[in-house]
Amino acid sequence: MPLIDMIFDAELAQKALLVATAIDFQTYTANRALSDIAVVDEGFLHRGVYGLAKRPELADQLDAYCHAIPVPDAVIFVDLPAKQAFERAVARLSQRVKAKKTQAQILTRVKKAHGDVTTFEHRRSVMQQAAKHMAGRGAHVIQLDALAPVAEVRAQAIAELDRIRMQP
Repeated sequence: MPLIDMIFDAELAQKALLVATAIDFQTYTANRALSDIAVVDEGFLHRGVYGLAKRPELADQLDAYCHAIPVPDAVIFVDLPAKQAFERAVARLSQRVKAKKTQAQILTRVKKAHGDVTTFEHRRSVMQQAAKHMAGRGAHVIQLDALAPVAEVRAQAIAELDRIRMQP
């Protein structure tokens, strides 16, 4: 069975998002003259990590996945401890549904869609391993602290990307 089918099994929506990312990547690489840098939110690495983290029996496939995807110039890894990531997921959903759901319903929905704090910690660990794999393949890994003020994180990301763009 192909690796992508193993990772995403019955998750057709996740497969479709991965294909859309592949199309965007091909469009960019075919037209590099249009821009010297492209930033993709939730690209190949994120999609694969999300799928692999949900399937513990496929933990040994991370290396294979990281070697199967294209190597970007840079991977921006916005790191956030699991507890805060879970709390932010709950807060985002709370803002979206306003008064339509109770807090207990919101917690249940977040846990069903994304897991609990332990799941978030596992996903973070898999992402850290994946970032190391990509660095080993030549991608610049820019790790940003999501607990820092937004302006500081944005400035760090821009400075790092500018530094990478200036390298021969």
